[in-house]
Amino acid sequence: MKRLPLGKQRLIDEFQRELDAIEAKAPMTGSYERVTPYVIDQMQGGHHFEMLIFHRESQLWYDQMQLDWSFVHYARTQSIQPGDVVFDVGCNAGFTAAWYALAVGPAGKVHAFDPFPWNTLSTAFNARLNYLDNVEVHTVGIGQREEEIEISLRDAKISSTSGDLMLPAKIRTLAQYADLKPSVVKLDVEGAEHDISLSQLERLKKVRLWMLEMHPEAISARGLDPRDTLRNFSKLGLPMRQNTPDGPAYALGEPVAATIFMSH
Repeated sequence: MKRLPLGKQRLIDEFQRELDAIEAKAPMTGSYERVTPYVIDQMQGGHHFEMLIFHRESQLWYDQMQLDWSFVHYARTQSIQPGDVVFDVGCNAGFTAAWYALAVGPAGKVHAFDPFPWNTLSTAFNARLNYLDNVEVHTVGIGQREEEIEISLRDAKISSTSGDLMLPAKIRTLAQYADLKPSVVKLDVEGAEHDISLSQLERLKKVRLWMLEMHPEAISARGLDPRDTLRNFSKLGLPMRQNTPDGPAYALGEPVAATIFMSH
């Protein structure tokens, strides 16, 4: 394998050592099966950055050179502005956090949340890789209440199968971080959006823009009604638009998988 520039290679080596320490307690399996880390270039929504690929999911999602249309729409509508404070809830490997950090600039801040320690580790290292010092990671899941639970090590969904390897995880509410004064909140939590919808969202009335990845099938699989999820978010009093910040209205009737934007 071709060696990276010395400074970058040292960063990757450090990442590998810290990943080894995590795997000693929480082996990466299923969609999170580890691959030898490598770096790719990304050009998304007017911003160039590098991306560390290190597990099967990051390889599948981010190493296909696909355009992420949410970034294009953010840029087109100027929905994310310099100086914004962005909550990246469900940050995964740090792809979205890196873009947000570039978009908000040095006067802004990105708080990245994920219950899986290898994901927050990668998000922090991706920030370092791109010389971004405005990203802070939080190894917690966001849900309805403060609690300690066990989640499956095999994928990002809350539901688990008997015999799964399990990981102790901290769950906190968005309201507990309200003092960080977010102006933008992105939620991509594979069905846990229902739990978040039941939390004290009134504490976040000053959020200018919400971006919700709606996963009706993941909510239904837990015996819950996705329509209730939408009704709960509608209490924020913000219009729901489908797929773009200025797109068509999102109907509260029969939920479909979509990106939902809610803004003043």
